[in-house]
Amino acid sequence: MPRLYPFRPVIDNRYYLAIGRAIVMWGFLEDEIDSHIMMLLAREGSPKLNDGFPRSFEKKKKLWRKLVKIHFVDEDRDRMNDIIDRAVTARRERDKFAHGVFTKGPKGQISLRTQRPETSAIEHPVSVEAIRRNAQHSSQLIGELIDLWRGRGPQTRSS
Repeated sequence: MPRLYPFRPVIDNRYYLAIGRAIVMWGFLEDEIDSHIMMLLAREGSPKLNDGFPRSFEKKKKLWRKLVKIHFVDEDRDRMNDIIDRAVTARRERDKFAHGVFTKGPKGQISLRTQRPETSAIEHPVSVEAIRRNAQHSSQLIGELIDLWRGRGPQTRSS
C-alpha cells in the first residue's frame, strides 16, 4: 500500500467552508450559464453546433458572447456582456481558490500561491471574506440570469 502524504493544513475550517461554498456556487452559476446558452441556441437565427455543446468555459464564453451579439441589442446587449464579464471574473477567482496552494507566512498570514505554465508562482494574500465574496458574486449572477428567464431582464430581438 502506498504511503500517504502527511497533510498538515495551514487553513482552518472557516477557509474550507468558504472554499466549498465558492466552488458549489460556481457549479450552480455554470449550470445557469449553460441553460442560458441552450435557451439562446433554440432561438431562430442561432448557429448550429457541429461539435456539440462546448465543455470548456472558454468555448462556452465565446459561444455565449456570439449568441448575445445575435439576439440582444443596445443597452440589453451591454448588460449581457457585463454579466459575461463578471462571470469570467468569478470563474478566475474560483479557479484560484480551487487550484491554488494555501500557505502560511512567518507572521501567520494566509496566502494563496498560484501558477500559470508561462509564469512563476505568485503569492496572493487571501482572506475568508474574499473567498466568501466570490461565492456571493456567483450567487448574485445566478439571480440575474434567473430573472432574465422570468421576463424581468433584457428583451431579446425575438421577444
